[in-house]
Amino acid sequence: MKMILLRNIITILILLYVLCVPARADENIINWMTINYPPAYILNGPQKNTGINDIAMHIMIRDLTDYAHKIIEDVSIPRMISFWENNDIYCSPGLAIMENYFPNTISSNPILVIPPSGIIIHKTDINKFQRNSDGINLESTFKNLGLKAGIMKGGQYGKNVDALIHKHQTQKNIIQRIGIDQHALLKMLLINHVDYLIDYPVSYYINLKKLSPDDQDKLIFVPLAEAGDINFIRAVCNDIPESRILMDSLNQVLETDHYKLPVIERNLDFLPAEVREKYRKLNMKVIGVE
Repeated sequence: MKMILLRNIITILILLYVLCVPARADENIINWMTINYPPAYILNGPQKNTGINDIAMHIMIRDLTDYAHKIIEDVSIPRMISFWENNDIYCSPGLAIMENYFPNTISSNPILVIPPSGIIIHKTDINKFQRNSDGINLESTFKNLGLKAGIMKGGQYGKNVDALIHKHQTQKNIIQRIGIDQHALLKMLLINHVDYLIDYPVSYYINLKKLSPDDQDKLIFVPLAEAGDINFIRAVCNDIPESRILMDSLNQVLETDHYKLPVIERNLDFLPAEVREKYRKLNMKVIGVE
C-alpha cells in the first residue's frame, strides 16, 4: 500500500513538473529563411552553406540554445513576406535593409556592415550614364527611358537606392524579376536585354567569376552617387511577442567575439584587398550595436 501511495505521489510530482516548467526548446522553433544570393547565401555546389550570412546564421543557431531551428532554403522575398504573416517565428538571418523596412517585422541590431550597392554596365556604355565624383546618378538614369534596368524584385540595395526603385518601379524601363539570381541577370545584361543592373560589389565579383574571361572583360562595376558609404545587414523576423523575446537574445549573440570574428573574416574573403582593413575595423565596432 505504501509503495502504491509512493508511486502515486511521484506520478503527481512529475505531472506537476511537466505542467509548470517552461516550454521545451522544440516548442520554440525558429524558421530561418535563406535566399539564393551568393556570397551572402550559397545554396549549391562545393561551397554550400559557407556564404557570409550562412556562417552568421549557423552561429546564431549554435548560440540560441533555448530554441529549436528549421532552415527553409531558397525563399523569394515575396514568399518571405507571406511567411511573416504567420504566428510562428519566421526570420531571415540577414537582409540589407534599414531597420523595420518591411511592415509587421522587427529587425536586429546590425549583423554585418558591407560596402554600398552600385551599378553594373558594359564598359563601352559608360558615357551613356550621368555621373560625378561620387558615381553614377541613379535618379537621372531611371528617368532616361532609353536605358533599361534589371533588378531582382524585392531586393534591398540600401535606403536611398530602395526609395528610388520604389519611386520609379512602374516605369516600363524598370524590369524586375522574381526568383532569378544575379548570375542570370548578368547574362541578361551581356545579351543587351537590359542596359544595367543594380547589385553589391561582393555579389558582383563572385558572380563575375562564373563568366568566361571575354565576358568578364566587357563589364564594369560603378558606385551609385545615392548609395551612401555603407550598408547595414540585419536579421528580420515577423513582429510577434515570441520574436521580440528572441530578438533580445539574438542581439546579445551579435555582441560576442565568437560571433563577430568568423563572420567578419568570411566577409573579408569577398572584398577587394584595399578595403579589407577598413571593413574589419568597422564591423568590429558596429556589429551588434544600435
